[in-house]
Amino acid sequence: MLDFKTSIEALEKTQNILILPSQPADGDSIGSALALYMVLKERGKNVTVVLSTEIPDVLKFLPEADKIQNQAKVYSDFVVTIDLQDAKLQDVEHQVVDGKINIVVSSEQGTILPEQVSFPKPKKKYDLLVVLDAADLAQLGDFYLQNYTIFGEIPSLNIDHHISNKKFASINLVDDKASSTTQIIYELLKQMNVSVTPDIATLLLTGIITDTGSFQNQNTTPEAFDLAAELIEQGARQQEIIKQVYKTKQLNTLKLWGKILSGIQVDEPNRLVWATVTKADFSETGTTEKDTGDIIDDLLANAEEADTVLLLVEKSNGTVYGSLRTVGEAKNASKIAEMFGGGGHQNSAGFTLYNTTIAEVESMVLEKIRAFNAGQPIPSLPVDDLITEPEPNPEDRIDKLAKDFVAKS
Repeated sequence: MLDFKTSIEALEKTQNILILPSQPADGDSIGSALALYMVLKERGKNVTVVLSTEIPDVLKFLPEADKIQNQAKVYSDFVVTIDLQDAKLQDVEHQVVDGKINIVVSSEQGTILPEQVSFPKPKKKYDLLVVLDAADLAQLGDFYLQNYTIFGEIPSLNIDHHISNKKFASINLVDDKASSTTQIIYELLKQMNVSVTPDIATLLLTGIITDTGSFQNQNTTPEAFDLAAELIEQGARQQEIIKQVYKTKQLNTLKLWGKILSGIQVDEPNRLVWATVTKADFSETGTTEKDTGDIIDDLLANAEEADTVLLLVEKSNGTVYGSLRTVGEAKNASKIAEMFGGGGHQNSAGFTLYNTTIAEVESMVLEKIRAFNAGQPIPSLPVDDLITEPEPNPEDRIDKLAKDFVAKS
C-alpha cells in the first residue's frame, strides 16, 4: 500500500503549485496533470500546468486542455536595488553592448556609489513542484534544461508508475504495479475525499485506457478494470475517449503513418521489427513529432514474427527518441532502454539520445539490442556517449533573468 499522507499534506499546505507532466505527452501524463489541476483549483490553489512541447491533437478534447502552458516564470523579475540616500534621481536607461547590459542611472544631485547597489535574490513563485508520469527529470524536456535549479530549491512531489523511476523528488509517490499514473492519482483523490466529477473521471479514465492500450497491454490488471468501471459509473465519457484517441486521425497523420509502415524492417532470426521517422518525413507529410501517436503499439500488434519492436524518431531539437515494445516476460523493454539511459515498464519503455541523428545511431542501437536479446555481452559503441543529456549551463538562469529585464525596460 502506498502512503498517501505525506503527499496530501504537501498539497494541502502549499498554495502555489506547478504541475509538470512528462514528455512525450500522452493520455496518462496529460490526464493526470489536468485531473489534479481541476481538483486543486477547486480548493482555491494557484495552479499552473506546463508542458514545453505541444499537446497531441488527439488529446485536445480533454477538459481544461487549453489551460496547459508551454512555459512558466518560476522566479520573480531580476531586480537591481539602488539606495539613493542623498542623491536625487534624474533618469534610468539601459544599453546592451557585446551581450552585456549597462544600466545607466543619472542623478540630478549627489553621487551614487557601488555600495549603494544591491541585488535582491529573486523570489520563487511556486511552493511545490508536482512531476507526473516521469521516470526522471530529463523527461520534462526543455523545461528542465532551462529551469533545473528549481528542483534543488523548491519541494517536489513525484507521482509515477514506472519501474525505472529514480525517486528524484522530496516526496516520491511511486507504484510500479499500477497500470498508469492516473490510477495513482485516482487513489490519491479518494484519500483526499474528493468528489469525482464526470470531467475528472474522463481525465483519469483516459490515462488508464491509453497506458493499457485499451486494456490489451500486460499492465492491464484486474484492478485497472475495476477502477475503469468505477470511473464510468462516475460519468467518465468512455466512448468519447475511444473516438478521439483511436478513431480520429488527420489526413497528414495517416500519410505519416503510411510512410512509417512502408519502411518497416524485419530481422526474423532475432525476432526484431523496427521503423524510423526522420525530420524529412515530418516535413514531407506536414506533420510533427506528436503525430507519431501510438503507432508503436500498432506495429507490435501487427508484427507476429517479432517479440521486440522499436520506433526511432528524429526530433527537431537534435535528439533521437526510441520507443520500445516487447511481448511477454522473455524480453524486458525497460532493461533494453536502460542501455541507452532510458527506462519504463517490462513491455513498454523509451529512451533519448542527444545531439545525433537516426543515420548516425540506427545501426549501433540495433547491434546492442540484438546482443541483449541473444544474451551476449553488450558491445561498447559510440552511441554510449549520447545517452546523457548535456549539462545545463549554471549561468543560463541569470542570463534569462537579465534578458527578461531588458525586455521589460
